[in-house]
This record gives sequence, structure tokens and C-alpha cells, in this order.
Amino acid sequence: MGVGVESVGAKRWPGSVPQRGDWGRDLVLFLAHQHSGLSLKELGREAGGMDYGAVSEAIRRFRKRVSMDPSIADVVERTCRLLKI
Repeated sequence: MGVGVESVGAKRWPGSVPQRGDWGRDLVLFLAHQHSGLSLKELGREAGGMDYGAVSEAIRRFRKRVSMDPSIADVVERTCRLLKI
């Protein structure tokens, strides 16, 4: 999923994972949560050891951002098309 995120303008994966507030990281968490079947704990481990509560909060904030910012919603749509999800 990181490759798809790079293709739509996010920072290099996995270099973006540990950076707090990076929308690329949050996009990956958001899409992985929706499409991978991984738990929040598993996503946190894959994202460099994030606590499941931090993963949950990042996803919640990103979901809100998607609903309020059409450009971010477009990035989500383009990433999904690119990844065929």
C-alpha cells in the first residue's frame, strides 16, 4: 500500500511511517484498516510500533479530514484506483 501512497504524492514509504501528523501515514492506516482485515494493534505494529489507540485516533482524524477536504478525498480515491481496492 505504501507504493500507492507514494504515487499520489505522499512521502517515501516507509520513511513516512513514524512521522506524527504525516497524511501519507494516516492514509495508509485508513486504507489498511478498511481493506486489510488487520486489527488496530496489528496495524500499529506494522507501522513501526504505534499504540493501537494512536492508530485509532489517526484513522478517526483522517476520516474527518477526508470528509472536510475534497483534495484529500481525491487522493483517497486515486490511491484506491491505483491499488485496485
